[in-house]
Amino acid sequence: MSTQEHDPDIQNVPLFATSPAYFKSVVSTYYDIAFVWDAVANWMVPYQRYTYYPVMGVARFNLYLLSWHHLFSAKSTSLGASNAWWVRPTEIAFMCCYWLLFLYVLLWRCLPSWTVRVAFVVVSHLTTMPLHVQITLSHWGMSTADLGEHESFAQRQLRTTMDVDCPAWLDFIHGGLQFQAVHHLFPRVPRHNLRRLQKLIRGF
Repeated sequence: MSTQEHDPDIQNVPLFATSPAYFKSVVSTYYDIAFVWDAVANWMVPYQRYTYYPVMGVARFNLYLLSWHHLFSAKSTSLGASNAWWVRPTEIAFMCCYWLLFLYVLLWRCLPSWTVRVAFVVVSHLTTMPLHVQITLSHWGMSTADLGEHESFAQRQLRTTMDVDCPAWLDFIHGGLQFQAVHHLFPRVPRHNLRRLQKLIRGF
């Protein structure tokens, strides 16, 4: 079993394998666990072209899980060693506020029945599928190698992410995530300006 660093966003064995490197078991130095290529992966990965979109439809639930996992992991607790000791408890507090608003105020207090509640959760999460598709298209096919300090910030962002072309009338559906390289270069630019900014990036 080989040990190597991998982009934590693309480790999806046994559901998906985005590189032949996953055809043999690897130990992730990020998660500190083994991604084992077993009989389940051997059976599921050949069908990933069919399972991709259904999985993207429920991918938001995985993000909830990963958010809590990160906040209670050693990587998150190490933030307290710096001057930003307040970041982790603040994030936990705001995530608790979100779940209070979503589960209690919205689902329990505002919706009349369990049928409506379940339907609301399913529909509201399925409609975010284009965003998850955009994120995976923009990242999974790109390099994850760390070239060190000799590579500039701009070069790294343009090498590790890409934009996905679509007509302007689809911008609202994709939420600006189709301009992923532009967003990585200028994360504070609002999404309604990303298409205009992309022209400058192409020139660069």
